Amino acid sequence: MPRPSKPPKPPKPRKARGGNALFGCLIFLVIGGGIVLMAVGAFLWGETVWRWADDAWPGGVHAFAVVLGAVFPALVWAFAFSGFRVNGGAGKGRSPLHLAAAVLEGIALVLLLSLVVDTWPPSGRGSSSPSWVFDHHPWVCGTGLAATVAATAALVVGYIRVSRRAAS
Repeated sequence: MPRPSKPPKPPKPRKARGGNALFGCLIFLVIGGGIVLMAVGAFLWGETVWRWADDAWPGGVHAFAVVLGAVFPALVWAFAFSGFRVNGGAGKGRSPLHLAAAVLEGIALVLLLSLVVDTWPPSGRGSSSPSWVFDHHPWVCGTGLAATVAATAALVVGYIRVSRRAAS
């Protein structure tokens, strides 16, 4: 005669972790604030920076757009690396150094994106006038986009080469 099986044990209740919910809310507020800062930054100081680049930067606004486009993928990579390293291993808390680096890189990304938004053509809705940089240099957004694509390709190729060397 077979023995009756034991009923399964009920799962242990999890401890409430209020810290993770608070951290999630903080991240949500930071992202929302970053979006607002991008719009306000482009409105308040975008034109000033592009006029400065037109006058003082060697090569003008197109060379400045190439530099911004080349810096963007590297900054995204650094932000992702710092952001993923914020959570330590088992039993470790968040590293303050990585957290500070992620915050600074995030601020730099928002400021860079506010300059990029200023180069876009105005939307067809309403009577919005184009920004100074789009009015005087309409293809600068294409120049920056081309530099971003080229820098991203270079980073991917470099990562593939380094990972192949590490595997062998």
